[in-house]
Amino acid sequence: VYDHTEVLARIMNDKAGYALLEKKMQNLRYKITRGINALTFAVQFAQTLNESYDDVEADLEPTYIAQSSTLKAYDAYITANAKLDEGDAAIECDYFPREMRQAFVRPSFLAKLKTESGTNFVMNSTYGQEMLATGVLNPFQNTEASKINMRNGYSGDIDGVSIYVVSPILFQLAAGYCQSNSTALAATAFDNIDAMVCCGIGTLRGFNSTTDIEVVPAQQGQGWVLQPLIHGGCVCVSGKSVRLIVTSTFTNPVTSAATKITILPPESQQGA
Repeated sequence: VYDHTEVLARIMNDKAGYALLEKKMQNLRYKITRGINALTFAVQFAQTLNESYDDVEADLEPTYIAQSSTLKAYDAYITANAKLDEGDAAIECDYFPREMRQAFVRPSFLAKLKTESGTNFVMNSTYGQEMLATGVLNPFQNTEASKINMRNGYSGDIDGVSIYVVSPILFQLAAGYCQSNSTALAATAFDNIDAMVCCGIGTLRGFNSTTDIEVVPAQQGQGWVLQPLIHGGCVCVSGKSVRLIVTSTFTNPVTSAATKITILPPESQQGA
């Protein structure tokens, strides 16, 4: 439930008219959307890292892919996609459909995809120069819809999956929803996660409209109160539908059954 209100003093509204009210509402919708995205990331990270601990305990490989001097960013990305092709027997899923996949990457990881030596990007070519000029990862899509979009982070496709750049701040916000052994995770808990390749079939979420905001007169003083009426939830049914690409120094914060990550809104956690 998102129930933070915004107050607009009448004197401000009298000076700027309804334009200011609309801007306030847009800002509130942005905050809500940001929170929904952070919660979704938190749920996906928690599920895949919890399952990764169980897999390692069962002498299986972890669900995440670690970059190294021999497995660079591009190779790790291709590996993550290949792991999604393996599906998840636990939910009777033979493979995770490629058309439902998306990749979310840090700006620094996107830079490595474009510049890291030893990748499959050939920059001394016509297509390579087009990629450098436009910034898009694949030069073969020439439509308006395939161009870089800074509003939603779209930066092109690799291996048939669309890539979206995500602000590092979102990783920190996601950590704010996580706790381990009744203790909140540090804001830096996911700093060594560079990217996530996931399939939408493994994550379910439902929220009512982010435009559902009620405007009522302020009870104290003159002005208006913007009351969002947003509620919903998110669950990840398969940690194997989420493949994290991590740095070589990443360590799973889940080290025992007692330290498995649980989800709780930041202001509902102990000590908040």
